[in-house]
Amino acid sequence: MVKKSQVTLFIITGIIIIVLVAIIYQLQNIKSNSKNQPQNLDNTIAIKNYVENCMGMNLEQGVEIIGTQGGYFHPKYYELESPHYVSYLFYDNINYVPTIEELEEQLSLYIDNKIVTCANFSRFIGIKFEVDDPKTSTKIINGSISSTLNWKLTLEKEDEVQTLEIFNVEMNSNLYQIHSVVNELMLNSEIGFDELDMSILDVQNLEHNITKFFPNKIRYNLVDYTDDKNPYEFTFYEQLDISEELNANKAPKFTKIDDLNISVGEIFQYKFEAKDPENDPLIFNAKTVLFELLDNGELYFIAQEHLIGEYVVPVYVYDNHDNLDFSIIKVNIQ
Repeated sequence: MVKKSQVTLFIITGIIIIVLVAIIYQLQNIKSNSKNQPQNLDNTIAIKNYVENCMGMNLEQGVEIIGTQGGYFHPKYYELESPHYVSYLFYDNINYVPTIEELEEQLSLYIDNKIVTCANFSRFIGIKFEVDDPKTSTKIINGSISSTLNWKLTLEKEDEVQTLEIFNVEMNSNLYQIHSVVNELMLNSEIGFDELDMSILDVQNLEHNITKFFPNKIRYNLVDYTDDKNPYEFTFYEQLDISEELNANKAPKFTKIDDLNISVGEIFQYKFEAKDPENDPLIFNAKTVLFELLDNGELYFIAQEHLIGEYVVPVYVYDNHDNLDFSIIKVNIQ
């Protein structure tokens, strides 16, 4: 019985020794491989992360500026809202909405211009850097924006040389959807101001603030609340072709026009009012599928439950010389 116990003890001891020898051998092998490895993996990872953090910051800044300035870093026609230059996306009867490809190109150029100053490699002490010119490509798709930076970095430390070249970042964004909304609104403006259709804003479920500036200017501010903590704003202007003829008949002006709060199932009555300098006969109109506005400005409406929500509606008044005034109201059905 004693001999059997001793044999068992020897076997266990032998197994332990074999395992320890294997571990020591493996550690020595790893150490040997690390010495022969031409790259310092810790530095590589740190530098790659550093560059991609700069990229991500620059991409987010670029997307924010694109939104604040209506799709352009350097717009052709703009309103100065210091420090920003807010684009006219419809001006002098020309549609200036940038294409998705143009937005992508602008964001890529922005990253190229910013990455060189953002990435300060002096923080990596003891490493010598050789840097080529950066070249970024950006893709805007439904729900996200991604950028790939082709930027060859040659790193040298003592006798070790390594290269990094491809960097990638991605961010969540609804810029693609917002662009679709803006594009459709301005395409309607090409058809004519009378065809302006605001219902697209409701379909896309965007918050919006639309302000008219007399006589022929509209400011749009669209706000995407997909990220409640960081809502995204897209702001732009539109110039309308409703200029008055000099030394000719003057346009009418609204004297009574309000936002409307309507309760479901109840008869709602309201009368828009306007005055014409020459007392010309007036005709009222509203561009909406919610209700039909009578020519004299009177509104009779019973809202159905499926219409509950908030809408924006352009309302017009014309005289018999085709002069007009307009305003954009909010209609809240509850």
